[in-house]
Amino acid sequence: VDFWRRIFTQYTTMQAVIHDAWYVNVIYEVVNINDPVYGSEKEGWKAVSAAREKYVKILESLADHWGDMEKMTETEQQVYALFKDIPESSHFKKADAKDRVRYQVGQADRFQAGIIRVGQYLPTMKQIFIDAGLPEKLAYLPLIESAFNPEVKSFVGAAGMWQFMPATGREFRLAVTPMVDERRDPLRSTRAAA
Repeated sequence: VDFWRRIFTQYTTMQAVIHDAWYVNVIYEVVNINDPVYGSEKEGWKAVSAAREKYVKILESLADHWGDMEKMTETEQQVYALFKDIPESSHFKKADAKDRVRYQVGQADRFQAGIIRVGQYLPTMKQIFIDAGLPEKLAYLPLIESAFNPEVKSFVGAAGMWQFMPATGREFRLAVTPMVDERRDPLRSTRAAA
C-alpha cells in the first residue's frame, strides 16, 4: 500500500521507479526522465532501460554470494541492504531477483489532474450510484482507470472515463457511432457503468 501511495502521490509521469516486482518497497532507483542530463525525453527513457539492466546485472552477480559481505562490492552491499527487513528466507529473497526488476511510472501529476477534472461531475456521479443501490465510492474507479479523462482512448479501443469497449458501450445503451460517442460523456457513461 505504501508503494502505491507513493506512486500516486509522490512520483510524476516523468519519473520511473526501478523496483522489485515481488517486494515493491525494494526501490533500487528513481530515474527522472526529463532530467536535463539526458538531453531529451527519448534519452531519459533509454536511461530507465539502462538502470533496469544495471540492477539485473548487480542481482545476478549478488546471487552467487548472497549474505557474504566480504565478497560483495559496495554497490552489491547497498542492494543487499534493501532486502534486510523482508521477513522471508534469504534463499527466497535472492531466488530469481534478477528476473523481478521492473519499473513503474509515477502517477502523481495524472492523479492530481483527475481529481481536479472530476470536481464538477463527482456529486452527480455519486448520486447515480446511490440511486442504483450501489456504493457511492464506485464513482472513484475512473480515477485509476482513466484519471477521469472523458477523452482518453486505449490502444484496444476502450474510450471515456469508464473505458467502455464499443460493443460494451452499445450493450449498455450508449451511442457509439462515427458522429456520437457517448462513452465520452461523463454522466451517460456513469449511468451505463452503474
